[in-house]
Amino acid sequence: MGIDDFLHKHVLIELKDGTNVEGIVIDVHHTEISEEDIFYTTLNIRVDYNDYRLIYINEIDTIGEVE
Repeated sequence: MGIDDFLHKHVLIELKDGTNVEGIVIDVHHTEISEEDIFYTTLNIRVDYNDYRLIYINEIDTIGEVE
């Protein structure tokens, strides 16, 4: 299962620092800067009605869909 499969799903993410984030994945953004060969992926998570989190993929320890 790829990270794009979690788009628009309710997920529980455990970060490498031990913090848990629960919410709906509203955007998976892949960025590539060709001049510097930098590539990274971020998830935009809607935690609450007015609360959003931007999480870099390298911060994630585990991710799973909430049933």
